[in-house]
Formats: sequence, structure tokens, C-alpha cells
Amino acid sequence: MKKIIKYFKEEFDIDEEVFKDYQFYEYKDNIYIMTEEAKNFDCEKIIRKGIRIARIVKNGIKPTTDGIQIFGYYAKKNIIYLNEEDLKKVLLGQDLHLELEIPEGYKILFYKNYPIGIGYFRNKKLKNQIPRSRRINLIDI
Repeated sequence: MKKIIKYFKEEFDIDEEVFKDYQFYEYKDNIYIMTEEAKNFDCEKIIRKGIRIARIVKNGIKPTTDGIQIFGYYAKKNIIYLNEEDLKKVLLGQDLHLELEIPEGYKILFYKNYPIGIGYFRNKKLKNQIPRSRRINLIDI
């Protein structure tokens, strides 16, 4: 699926070569990725194969947390490195105010060397895009 490879190249400078061993398919505005082995695996109880790496949304493509955690390591741009305090806020579901002069759009959130997910940056505000199911409670800290 050339549009998703092009998207990851343009937005995050992830080389197209990274995706050469994967198969893509689109189902109900979701883009999934899988290996050739998964594509050829036959089992009648499987509903869907692969991992959802992006969704088609009204203003383009939105990467998923799974997609970013797998392929974010290869990104060379549109990255925001979080300190421990900001990481905790993001994992609690909070948005961040960041004094950064960077273009609007989706940014890969890293903590140390680990891509933890995606955020949407606009007007010095990073809108949290970490799914609720992956967030923590104050009690957990």
C-alpha cells in the first residue's frame, strides 16, 4: 500500500526499505500490516490478520500507538523527546504545553530511546493520543 509507506516517509522520514518485507491491507478505514507468513496462515477462527498501524481520518492518516512502537525507531523527524515528568503526564492522559517552534502535526513521542506513542502538536500544545487502555492511574505511580 503505497500511500501509507509514502506517509511514513514524508511525515517521519522512515525509509521505504523498512516496509519491504511486510504486506498491507485496508479494512474499514484501518490500515493493517503483516508478514508474509501471517498473510499465508490459514485459520477459520481468525477475524483479522496483522497489526493496525494507522487509521484513515477526515484530515488524512493517523498513526496508531502500535505502529509507532514498532516503526518509530526508524524515524528521523517529527520526534519529541519527553523527560520523566512529561512522560508521567502523558501516561496519565494529560496534554502538554511545550515551548517548541515546530510545525503542526503528529509527532512521535520518545522517552529515552523508546517510542511510546503519538501526539498531535499545535499552538504549543501536545494533544495526548495515547489510548485510554494504555494509560496509568495515579494509584499506579
